[in-house]
Amino acid sequence: MYIAGYVAHRFRNTHSHLGVPTKTLPDLPTNWLSSISRGNCIYPSTDFLNATDIMNREFENFHGNFFNRESNIFDKLTDIVCTKLNNFPKNVIACLVRTRTYIRLREFNKKIVENNSLKKKANKMYRICNKKY
Repeated sequence: MYIAGYVAHRFRNTHSHLGVPTKTLPDLPTNWLSSISRGNCIYPSTDFLNATDIMNREFENFHGNFFNRESNIFDKLTDIVCTKLNNFPKNVIACLVRTRTYIRLREFNKKIVENNSLKKKANKMYRICNKKY
């Protein structure tokens, strides 16, 4: 939902049907977005939320647990999603795909940093414990 709200916010001037500002909602739904919003977040429309769910399913099918190693993954995944969603512009779908890809990349980079830190600590402990005097 947060990604959909971000993309709706990016395209709020050209595609206003993607969502509405939270300050104009009559009754706020009880979810995370409405609790952090001070009125400037964009609450995505139900059609756009459904489109985001479809994009996420196609993203998981396309990439699996890691990343697809082909070239032009943004364009290929955007084309796959656009064939299933005809009522949204291609640049909006491309922004969804890009944002989701960068979020997964950030996740993997955090895991790599954490693993490197653990290896470094283990190596340091090994050196301390096996030091010869």
